[in-house]
Formats: sequence, C-alpha cells, structure tokens
Amino acid sequence: MVNNELTLSTRVSDLEKDVAEIKGHLAQTNQAIAQGNRLTIWQFISFTLVMAGTLFGTLAWISGSLREELRMNREMLEKRIEQSEKNMDNRFIQMEKRFDDLRQVVLSQQKQPPKP
Repeated sequence: MVNNELTLSTRVSDLEKDVAEIKGHLAQTNQAIAQGNRLTIWQFISFTLVMAGTLFGTLAWISGSLREELRMNREMLEKRIEQSEKNMDNRFIQMEKRFDDLRQVVLSQQKQPPKP
C-alpha cells in the first residue's frame, strides 16, 4: 500500500507540475492575445483617421476644382455676352445707316418733279 501511495503521490505531483505548466502557457497566450487586440484597435483607429483624411482631402480638392471650373465658365459666359452685345450694337448701327440711306433715297425721289 505504501508503494501505491508513493506512486499516487508522484503521479499527483506530476499532474500538479503539468497544470502549473499549462497555466503558464495559458497566461502567455492570454497576454499575446491582449497585445494583438490592442494592436488591432490601434490599427483600426489609424485606418479610420486615414480614411477620414482621404475623404475630406478629396472633397476639398473636388470642391476647389468645381469652383475654378465655375469661375472659368462664368468668365467665358461674360465674354460671350459682351461679344454678343457688341455684335448687336454693330447690327443696329448698320440698320440705322441703311435706314438713313433708304430715307435719303425716298426724300430724293420726293424732291424730284414727277416725270410726264
């Protein structure tokens, strides 16, 4: 019976060592997982900040480009309007000259005596 107790006590001692070793590995694994989780959280925060910066930067660039394009279109439109006004003024001047010429012809015909 002493032999069985000695074997049992040795076996219990071995099991206690195995349990202690497993607990140590478990603690190391838990620590590694916690570090990985912290790293993942920081990576997610960094990713979110980069995406937000990219979004706002892109929106700023696009809105600036659109403003510039609108300004250029407005300038071109103003130039076209000015040119159209000049063309219309020139046409009115030509029409007035033609009207004056026609009036002169009509007046000259009225002043001439009628032909028999």
